[in-house]
Amino acid sequence: MQKFEKLNFLNPRENIRVEEKILKQDQKQFAHTTEFVELVYVLEGSSIQEIDGIKVPAKKGDLLFVNHNQVHSFEAKEDFKYVDILFTPSFMSDELLNTESIFEIFSISLFKEFVCEDAEFQQKASFAGSEALEVERIIHHMLTEFERKRTGYLSVLSGYMRVLFSILLRSLKGEEEEQKKQAAYMSNITPDIMEYIDQHCYEKISLADIAQKSFYTPSYFSQVFKKYCGQSLSEYVKNKRITYAIHLLENTKYSVAEISEMVGYNDRAFFYKVFKEVVGKSPSEYRSQLN
Repeated sequence: MQKFEKLNFLNPRENIRVEEKILKQDQKQFAHTTEFVELVYVLEGSSIQEIDGIKVPAKKGDLLFVNHNQVHSFEAKEDFKYVDILFTPSFMSDELLNTESIFEIFSISLFKEFVCEDAEFQQKASFAGSEALEVERIIHHMLTEFERKRTGYLSVLSGYMRVLFSILLRSLKGEEEEQKKQAAYMSNITPDIMEYIDQHCYEKISLADIAQKSFYTPSYFSQVFKKYCGQSLSEYVKNKRITYAIHLLENTKYSVAEISEMVGYNDRAFFYKVFKEVVGKSPSEYRSQLN
């Protein structure tokens, strides 16, 4: 069995690595252990992860954590796109300078409000709707910070990691009643419907068309969608479009006009208005600040 050593994966001056990866259908990551902690966030596709002999299905919106020295392998059931976050516990806190375990991270004072003494943790948290958007936005910013390595990037990454762990622990802790409600709504909003919305959100998409596909009236679908996602369909589409626009502004040289059309806004003035409403500044101002 292969062992992934810190020296080969982590710069000792950084102690963190954030990378987007793709595993093609039926490809495998063979069994290995690591000298660091690993977080895997699924952006697209699905896979079967195996952690210490336990099979864990992983799909879009899932965040898995693999502890130091756990045996980890996985196989892509379809093209599998994910973000791999490798780090040492000391990156999270000076309290953890001599520790190796992710469970030590859970025990530091920073997260004490989330953790009970008898808490039992699973290896996966699942996010959907507005929570998934929030997690993806954090991870997207982490990717950008790690790739660009601008002044203070390690401090920024440390802050994002703390937020990400707070969200992870909140999800793992959960509230049973809320989970039951969400499960009921999930039976009405199927993965196929969410996939259709995600695939067409950069085009002209209407509530009536989606409701018809789910065999509900538009008013009923709108009500159920908002309860399931925590926001209306129009807000969901808007946030997806603006998140993609931010990605294009940061990582491409497309003009603002081109980006406006690529994310589904043919009216550039309206795109400016929506972008500023969400981000707090215009697309041009946002890109100028990056430069």
